[in-house]
Amino acid sequence: MIKNSIRSIISLLMIFVLSANIYAEEIIFDSFENAPIDYTAETENTGAAKNASEINYKETASDNIVPERQYVTSLNGVPIIVAKQKVDISSEFSSVGPIKKYVVEPRGYAKVSKKGILVGKKPGKITINAVDTSGNIVKTIERVVYQPRLSPMTATKIGEIIYAEDYLKGDSDYLYKPTRWSISKSLATIDYQTGKIVVGQEGKHGKAAVTVYYGEGKNAAKYKATLNVKLPYLSVTKLTMKAGTSKKIKLYNAPAGVPVYWDSSKEKVATVNDDGKIKAKREGKCEITARAGEYEYTCKLTVKDDD
Repeated sequence: MIKNSIRSIISLLMIFVLSANIYAEEIIFDSFENAPIDYTAETENTGAAKNASEINYKETASDNIVPERQYVTSLNGVPIIVAKQKVDISSEFSSVGPIKKYVVEPRGYAKVSKKGILVGKKPGKITINAVDTSGNIVKTIERVVYQPRLSPMTATKIGEIIYAEDYLKGDSDYLYKPTRWSISKSLATIDYQTGKIVVGQEGKHGKAAVTVYYGEGKNAAKYKATLNVKLPYLSVTKLTMKAGTSKKIKLYNAPAGVPVYWDSSKEKVATVNDDGKIKAKREGKCEITARAGEYEYTCKLTVKDDD
């Protein structure tokens, strides 16, 4: 009797537990089916991956990637020449006999020497007529004169990369491929093929001429612009003072919005305040450092006794 009662109680308990599990599963399933989908986590992960991808691209771009550009060599089937470049077109007229002169229309847009050397002057489409010794036009060709313009560039960071072609514009929307590039000073290096400029790690500041060439040798057209390297620098990098005297030094071209912190390597020898004012205290040597962002600029200081 007692055993049968126990068995009945156990059976009831098992039925209750099983029913509770089924009911709980139904609630969870129903909640999942009807709940709005939350994309927050997925969006955040995607965003993080995107940012990582952008960072990797920037790092790679500083070393290897040069922006792709679309170049043209002709416009509506008419070959392009660059203003100021000397182009030999005499072979174009070799089949028509002796040429007395070449006449360019419109006038003033280009000139052609008796030897057939064409030099463009103004941007636009031109017609070149070959005139024989009898005064007859024996052949006509067309060209488009392209007038490039190179704008000034400014760099403010060590290792900064500038793509010079970003500052190269033509008289129209199209771009004619340069032959090579050069730079006049060692403030930066330049890739002679792509025009990629990298500001030097030496921290030199000043101005340099960037030149783009179209053509080779004496026949090349040259266009120049200034690269202004405005890196931060101290007004003095080596200084001798007498004990008891004061002197203010400056950090020029400090990045906008970046605080400058001053520090002395030996405050018993000299101290420096937040404005760069040095107070020499006693004989010895130390370094006065200005910190702006990730960069440091140092002045070597020698203090002598006031005797």
